[in-house]
Amino acid sequence: MKLISHNHGFGAAAISLAASALLSVSCSLQPPLKNLEDKIIEVKGGGVELKLHSLSARITSIVHTASGEELLRPWPDQDRLAWFSTSITDGLTGRTVSSLTDSVLVLGFEDGEDKVEFDKLILPDGYRVAQRVIGTREGVFLDYEVRPDDEDAPLRSLDFTVMLPIQRGSTVWVPGCETRCETVGRRRRRFVYGPGAGDDCRMRIPLISLWRHDGPAITVAVPLELPVVRVVFEVEPSLVPGGVAPRIDECDWLRVTFDLAGASGTRSLRTGLWLYAHEPGWRDALRVYAEKYREYFEAPRRIASAETPLSSMAPELPPVWRLTRDQNSGVRTVRLAWNVFRSGEWVPPQALRFDDFSWRSEPDSAYGEISVSRVRGVIDNLIQYKISAVLDGAWNSYCERFIAESSYGSDIAENEEGEPISAGPGRLMMHAGAESPFGRAMMEQQRQMLDLYPQALGYYFADWSTTGIDFAHDDSLTVVHNRPASDLAANRVRVGEKLIELVSQQRKLTIISPPSRVVEAKGVDMICFTGVDPADLRGAALLGLWRPVISDPGVAGDDLTLVELEELLKEKLVQGVIASHGELERDQQLGRAYRPLFAQLTGRQWRLDPVGLELPSGVRSQLFQVPSARVSGEFELVLCLVQPGVAITEEIRSASFTVALSFPGADRFNRASWQAASRAPRAVPLRVSSPAENRIEIVVPPFGPAGVLRLDIQ
Repeated sequence: MKLISHNHGFGAAAISLAASALLSVSCSLQPPLKNLEDKIIEVKGGGVELKLHSLSARITSIVHTASGEELLRPWPDQDRLAWFSTSITDGLTGRTVSSLTDSVLVLGFEDGEDKVEFDKLILPDGYRVAQRVIGTREGVFLDYEVRPDDEDAPLRSLDFTVMLPIQRGSTVWVPGCETRCETVGRRRRRFVYGPGAGDDCRMRIPLISLWRHDGPAITVAVPLELPVVRVVFEVEPSLVPGGVAPRIDECDWLRVTFDLAGASGTRSLRTGLWLYAHEPGWRDALRVYAEKYREYFEAPRRIASAETPLSSMAPELPPVWRLTRDQNSGVRTVRLAWNVFRSGEWVPPQALRFDDFSWRSEPDSAYGEISVSRVRGVIDNLIQYKISAVLDGAWNSYCERFIAESSYGSDIAENEEGEPISAGPGRLMMHAGAESPFGRAMMEQQRQMLDLYPQALGYYFADWSTTGIDFAHDDSLTVVHNRPASDLAANRVRVGEKLIELVSQQRKLTIISPPSRVVEAKGVDMICFTGVDPADLRGAALLGLWRPVISDPGVAGDDLTLVELEELLKEKLVQGVIASHGELERDQQLGRAYRPLFAQLTGRQWRLDPVGLELPSGVRSQLFQVPSARVSGEFELVLCLVQPGVAITEEIRSASFTVALSFPGADRFNRASWQAASRAPRAVPLRVSSPAENRIEIVVPPFGPAGVLRLDIQ
């Protein structure tokens, strides 16, 4: 690696400060190289061309490779070297240093093909920053490693922020956080990936996309290989009137901050971003990201019978007439939530020796006495009616207090005051490392369940979204208030991933409640949405781009009015989430109307290729695809349509309308069928309106609250 020493600051004061600071920095600095070329370095990848200044390591522009248009373009009168910046906030000293205002010494520099590396020292505080910029076909990756330059420096909290300019009028899209927002004239928006979102939008997928109607789009994302605790994306729109050149602190910005982490003289903080260009719109933005990390969005295997409304059942087997009715209603899977003993002791030791050893189920003591033989009996009886059973697995983020204190004391999570973190009456939050006593207990008892219940279809792992900070353990990443800590959500990565792998090896279905972050969903077959919040539903639905998302039968919306329940059913339909049997069973008319519509979602995948879709105002929609029942290797399109505020009990007042779709290969689809709520399926006219534009039109009959349009190849 070539080594140089170079000052780059703002004005004589910064240069003088850098010169004096050089006297106190480590004598390990190499002498400056002579005749180093002052140039602009280009790194290309994924439609992005990123340019850097060789002597300062600063980004000077981010350009769309094909068109040459700047993807992140601020006000033209601003200093180009001030457009892009980084800053470090030190929790120990309370100081913030910035590449805009502090001196940067480039100590090391290496320029290779589609790759450049810098070794920088930021003065006067003395932070060592290793900066790598790598271009691949997927995009341009920015990687930073930060630590104090003094090897004896103690651990401290560090917030690392990257500031990127936003052109006025840009559209901003964040997965699951509303549909989109404009930067002009809006308040500051915060999107949080990780714990502590509060009133801000919680991100499950760490990316933000920006585009203008007249230009290409860019996505700024966090690579999933990068271990992070929390990342905060902030859009800061300028309030300066149009036509007035703002000061540097008045511009529109995208601020990306990595926090709840830290560094010492021997421990670095690593952060990074992935930049890629794409077609304007959310579909292409999400497609590029999800295809790179497909194992986090895709089911390893799919079972069609499980992609149906999930039901629940008490230990007492229902009468034959009810089983027959449920079977005729489309119930193919039942969750038995009473097979576990208690948190921390999911399988009683005696049950391994005596099938008839009984215990009281944890979820509801009204279920009475449970035993292994009773669980097996219910599973066997359900199979006779072609209904499969899913059991609760050996997983919890908490443990019964007396079990935790007697068996897993070293794994009890503590708050900042050193007190055990309560998870409710008689329960404590736990730290679960793969090799910790609590983590090993989960693995061993899950193996026992697999042996005890070979006829079970799969296992449901609830409580997969708990977040929090544990101060009793150090995960070598989390730092809060200058103290080492542990991110409890990482339990799903540390031991949860191993549990999923264990169950999958036995060819059993794995179902989890929606995780707080997509990185915790690797290798999972199904997501089970819990709750009734539409905003939370939208975020959870995107975790199932290529896998089913069903609904928890234990959350049937009993507190919702029928009007509210129907609106929730419509939201689930357009998000591709299958409603639970309890939701559809609550009202007979709702069940008859919506159950056939949800049946259309079996095998569904999100359609992420760019699609032009024309609909009348007031109609919401989402486009999916399912495997073709007629042509092997082909797919059918499923367009779910809903009218918010329209109830199934109302008389149909809408007129027929035309739906237009345009995408490459659209003219291959030549047959359409339509099914509205409470209506039988019927064929509807389809015509190719413009072969050159791959545009097709379908006439949709008058309908009420919801319907499904299906297109296939005859």
